[in-house]
Amino acid sequence: MKIKDILVKQVLDSRGEWTIGVGLIDFSGTEIWTTIPAGKSVGQKEAVVVSFETATNNLNGLKESLVGMEIGTILQVDQLIEHLDPTSRKEKIGGNVSLAISICVAKFLSAEQSLSLDQLIRNEFFLDEGETYRPPKIFANLINGGLHAHNNLDFQEYLVVTDNLRPLQVAVDDVIKLWHVLGETLTSKSETLLLGDEGGYSRNFRDNGEPLEILNELLQTNGMAKNFQLGIDAASGSMWKEGKYSFNGKLITSDELFEVYKSYIAKFGNLFSLEDPFSENDFTSFDKFKQAGIKNVIIGDDLTSTNVDLIAQYGQNLSGVIIKPNQIGTLTRTCEAIKLAKKMGLFVLVSHRSAETDESFIIDLARAANADGVKIGSPVRERNIKYDRLLELYS
Repeated sequence: MKIKDILVKQVLDSRGEWTIGVGLIDFSGTEIWTTIPAGKSVGQKEAVVVSFETATNNLNGLKESLVGMEIGTILQVDQLIEHLDPTSRKEKIGGNVSLAISICVAKFLSAEQSLSLDQLIRNEFFLDEGETYRPPKIFANLINGGLHAHNNLDFQEYLVVTDNLRPLQVAVDDVIKLWHVLGETLTSKSETLLLGDEGGYSRNFRDNGEPLEILNELLQTNGMAKNFQLGIDAASGSMWKEGKYSFNGKLITSDELFEVYKSYIAKFGNLFSLEDPFSENDFTSFDKFKQAGIKNVIIGDDLTSTNVDLIAQYGQNLSGVIIKPNQIGTLTRTCEAIKLAKKMGLFVLVSHRSAETDESFIIDLARAANADGVKIGSPVRERNIKYDRLLELYS
């Protein structure tokens, strides 16, 4: 393929805020577009996000290098982007701009080679994974808190986690059923019931532990306990206040927060994972779980930021990592992070962001990489696009 032009436009994301869409046009007049999501709980090491105006200016410079170039691989374009912007956070180009170009190239090449997008990515980056696909565990955020909701919860996400032994359609059906039953249950307990950024329910609770109690009880009473586990995304960076954590209305130390996690693990035997249990500024605390012999999946997000250097540095203190392409800025760098995580034996969880668009690319990425899990929110509104693509690829 040869690029004739690169375009940029403003689009609204699911939070009603502006993000960018980028399109590539080849010399036949074919246009390929993608849109880039945005996070609200953003780690300090993530790729920078630039405005529409800055993106437009940056594309003018990129066009000089990309227009007319004969492109045969994603790596070819990503290496050029790295040459033009060698900064770790894509501070010159913008991580949202560079990622959009990278994804558009992947889409163009998949069409040109008559391959599905997931197969194109697999052929370039993951051929050593073999050809056996297994469905990923679905991490569905059913109760929202923290920066994702207007309520009194400090933890950001309360998730249910499906098994990956049953047909995916059955697992998705159960997630949908559970979301509706939970809504009915919470409505009976409160007059006001809103939805948070990721489609999970939002209202005030007794404390940060009550959502786990409610979800656990629903799994038991609806005959789903054998098919689901629970998960927490603490997003502790947003709780971090001058060396302590804001929790249940007071400041506590990392040791005290660790005791909270231990109490949840003891109380809820089906608690599968804890994501970002400590702030990235409190990275030594992640080792507490290993030292205590705790076997739950401890997942890094802000700490690792889809970055091979950070995964190499901190992975030994984790058992899983979040993969978010817009944290690192190109598809090649994203796949390098996945490959290293797999080599280190870490659970790979490909994730959406809190402000999403109508782009389902991360599901193709998850299948290409044979990821262990996908985190895609509740089965409602803009998140349904991810669920639909999941069923297309795995059913």
